[in-house]
Order: sequence, then structure tokens, then C-alpha cells
Amino acid sequence: MCRKYYLRDICVGENYNAGTKAVIDVNAILETKAYSALPVCLSNNTHKSKWWRLIMSLYSMLKMLFTLKKGDIVFVQYPYYIHRAFIAAYYRILYWKQVKIQLLIHDLNSLRNENGQKENDILTRAEMVVCHTPRMKDILQSLGVQEAKIKILYLFDYITDVSNNYKSSYENRVVFAGNMSKSRFLTELPKVHNVDFLLYGLPAIQDEIGENVHYIGKFAANDIADIKGDWGLVWDGNNLETCTGLMGKYLAVNSSHKISLYIASEKPVIVWDESSLKDFITNNHLGISVKSVHEIADKIASISDEDKNIMTDSLKYFSQKLKNGEMLGDIIAALENHTIQ
Repeated sequence: MCRKYYLRDICVGENYNAGTKAVIDVNAILETKAYSALPVCLSNNTHKSKWWRLIMSLYSMLKMLFTLKKGDIVFVQYPYYIHRAFIAAYYRILYWKQVKIQLLIHDLNSLRNENGQKENDILTRAEMVVCHTPRMKDILQSLGVQEAKIKILYLFDYITDVSNNYKSSYENRVVFAGNMSKSRFLTELPKVHNVDFLLYGLPAIQDEIGENVHYIGKFAANDIADIKGDWGLVWDGNNLETCTGLMGKYLAVNSSHKISLYIASEKPVIVWDESSLKDFITNNHLGISVKSVHEIADKIASISDEDKNIMTDSLKYFSQKLKNGEMLGDIIAALENHTIQ
């Protein structure tokens, strides 16, 4: 039986902030599936000096060289935001040791910025690639990844033992959690009628945006107990009519981690009509889709009591799956049992 490892970035702390929670949750899931941590120094997300990172990187490479054997399984979370030469060195070690690479995509950089470099050939060398959505699967195939190797996650897991204290009553109170400075459309929200918006995130907003827009504050990523509101909004760009810009286009391909936050909190989500997860969200009764933010009030008003009850049950079911780590966990279990079609 082959040995199973995962690359654990020692530069990422266990503080569960929004930027690292998805990575830490994946590590926790892999631990439950008998993967052993292989410490590496992979990111700049640390207060340590560049010399400390250099020394730890060299130590990590030596440890990989002496630990890994041909045929071992190594799980990689892609991408890593470090110097290109360092990550290339890590990957070369994996190739040279002839291990079986299993890979989960957090981001495809070539889609997130206009000058994004061509995706690393680790995508095509992996024996399994876990991507977000069917649209991302199509892109991977265009990059040369074999269809049989690609598994679709749909939703990121959101591991926590905390329950939300404010279950949805399906009123017109909409939560937006995210980076306030990047979400330029927020300044347009006062133009939306019959909807109150509750904002969570950083940097803190000191000035009142409008009578229907309220900055509530921040919360630890794994503490979802006190998130108020009835719906969770997933939107990006500069305006309310449609999602715009590079990040808007990215929503047409990826699965936003904030969707998992909302569902773990048992709040139905509001996604863009062109979102890559529109069909998954609506078919599984996890929320609604809109072409424009201005449609929100009318869409909510059109939902029947029966549909609300179905949505409540579905949210409870998927919330538990995400909090237990079952989305990725089921893919790994099926792979081990050779049941993935």
C-alpha cells in the first residue's frame, strides 16, 4: 500500500482568517483520510525574515528528497504564492521522485489577472485534479488535463463546530462578506430599493454608505455564530447591473469560498445569473440567481412558502456536509474505493 502525504505550508498559521481557512480546512480533511503532513515553506504569509524562509525552504526540499519514494501519493494545494524558482524546485523534486500527485485548485491565476502566466505543467502531470465547477473543468481540458483525471468539488468545505444563531427568515436582509476595498459595487447599494445590506469584512468602513447599507464589522473565519441577515450575496465588479471586470469574469468560472460561508451559516445565497454555480445552487435549492442586484427584492417576494421550506431543509443538509468536510472527503473516499466515474 502506497504512503500518502500532503504538503503542509509551515508559513500558514492556524488562525483561520479568511485568506487561509480553505487551505487549513483541506489539511484537516486530509488528516482524517490518513495523509501525513510533509512540512514545506511555500508562502510569504509569515512575519519571519526572508532568510528564515530561505533556510526552511532548503530544509523542506532536503526532507522531501529523503522522505518520498516512487509511487507515494502527494496532495498539493495549487497555487503557491512564492518565488517562481522555489516552487519550480519543489515540483521538480516531486517529478524526479516519481510520486503520484493529487491536486486541488484554489485559483487559476491565468483567469484572475490579465498578465497571468501560463498555468504550471503540474496540472497536466497530476493523476487527479480537483477543480471548482464544470466550466473550470472545460478550461483544464483546454490546458491539456485529461478529462478522466478531473473531479469537480462544486463547494469548498467550511469546517467549524459553530452554528449560526440567526437562521434565515427569508426577509430582505442581505449579507455581503468580503474585502471591502475590492468590492467597488458596494458604494452603489443605496440605489437598491426594499433591501437592507449587512456588510462584514475589512477594511472597516467608517462612513455611512447609505440608509439601507450597514457595516457590521468582522468575525473570525471559523466563528459564524453571530452573522446576521437572511441571504448571502456573491457579487463582484464595479456596478449592480452585472458582474464586471476580471473578478466578475472569474465568478463565471470559480466557486467563491464565501458561498460556503453562507451555506455553512444556513443562509440561502444570491448568485449572478452567469455564475458558474447558478445551476448547482438553484437545482439543490440553496438560493436564487439574479441578473442584477436590483432584482433581489422581487426575486425574494416570488418565493413560495413551500419553496422556502425545501430551501431550509437543503441548507441544513449542505451546511452539515460542509462543516464535516464531506465535499472533498467524499471525492477522496471515492477515489480510494475506485468508485469515481
